[in-house]
Amino acid sequence: MVAVDRNRKLARQVGKACDGFTLIEVLIVLFIVGLMSAMLGLRIGLNPGTVLEDEGIRLQQTLESALERARLSSRAQVLWQAGPGGYALSLREEGGERPLQKHELANPVTILAVWREGALLSPPYELALSARSPGLYRIRLGADQSRPLELRSTLLGRVELVRGD
Repeated sequence: MVAVDRNRKLARQVGKACDGFTLIEVLIVLFIVGLMSAMLGLRIGLNPGTVLEDEGIRLQQTLESALERARLSSRAQVLWQAGPGGYALSLREEGGERPLQKHELANPVTILAVWREGALLSPPYELALSARSPGLYRIRLGADQSRPLELRSTLLGRVELVRGD
C-alpha cells in the first residue's frame, strides 16, 4: 500500500514537471527572436557600399536599355536629366518628348558629378544621348563611407561600371 501511494505521488510530480511552457512564455521567446533577427537584417541591409552598387547597376542597365530603344527608332535621342537625389529619362523624337522612367536614388546614394566629353557639367545634370553617336560621358555616384562608383560610356554605346578613386 505504501508503494502505491509513493507511485501516485511520483506520477503527480512527473505530470506537473511535464506540463510544458505557457503561451505567454512561448510568445515572449518568439518576440525576442523576431526582434533580434529584425535588428540583424537592418544592420546587414543598410550597407552603403551594397546600396551604391545596386544603384550603379540599375542606372547602367537603364541607360543601356534606353539607348537600345533609341537605336530601334532611328531618329530618337535619349534625354537623361538628374539632380543629386534622382534622375529621369525621356525619349526625344521629332513629335516631341516622351517620358520613359523616373527614379529616386536610395537614401545614402547621390550623384556626385557628371562629365560629358571630358568637361565637368554643373547641376542639374542633362545628357542628350544619341544611338548613332552616343558620345563619351561619365557619371559618378557616391554614398556614405564607401568609395565612389563611376559609370563610363564607350564609343560602342555600352556603359561600364567602375569603382572610382
